[in-house]
Amino acid sequence: AVVDSGGPVARAIFPSRWGGAIEEDQVFLVAANMPADRASVAAHAYCAVDGVGERIPVEVLRPDLVPQLLTDMGTDQWQARSFLEESGLPQQLPADAAARREALATITALRCARPLPPGRDVALMWGAGIASTSGRAAGADQRFDFTVREPFSARFECSRVNPQAGCNPMRPARVRFTAPVAREQAAAARLRLADGREIAPTLSDADRLRQTLDSVEFKAPLPTDARAQLVLPGDIRDESG
Repeated sequence: AVVDSGGPVARAIFPSRWGGAIEEDQVFLVAANMPADRASVAAHAYCAVDGVGERIPVEVLRPDLVPQLLTDMGTDQWQARSFLEESGLPQQLPADAAARREALATITALRCARPLPPGRDVALMWGAGIASTSGRAAGADQRFDFTVREPFSARFECSRVNPQAGCNPMRPARVRFTAPVAREQAAAARLRLADGREIAPTLSDADRLRQTLDSVEFKAPLPTDARAQLVLPGDIRDESG
């Protein structure tokens, strides 16, 4: 439990600690029980990467970015709804600009001052020295643990009799991406045969309705006794870029 010292205690954080892996340049929203002094957040909040001894400073972002970030989040995902509820904010923010600024005054947007290493555990620390605008300090450290996503990659999969055998041409093959990519880029994957022919993946009706895909399938039967090369668009990237 966090002792109430009269200072800004973090009540909610976005993204949620249970919401999956975070980005290397993740922006965090920290909702406190009162407005926090921005300079004290910059001085006393930090990121700690597992296995790295140094504290990584945070960059405190402009207050006017908070309403835009909340709008981008939307309220249709459980993380966003949970954050707003735990923050004590309504699901629909005030339309009046001044009222909206006042409602969001307790939320600080920040990120680690340099990109986080992929696949590593990291903690965002809301330090004991973070103070309110009136000078009251939080009084105790608060730690929020996350894991940074793995580097983006694509993996080819097919059915084999054993690990040393070739692909079974009577079973479909699949390309899986470690993060969702734009449907058009995923659909541009090809199996290029030795004679120059190319095989395109087959998208299901559900796939065609999605903006992003995390895999594509090459329908069976596939050519027998053939060598093929997986070819991906040169500019393929995941949805976060």
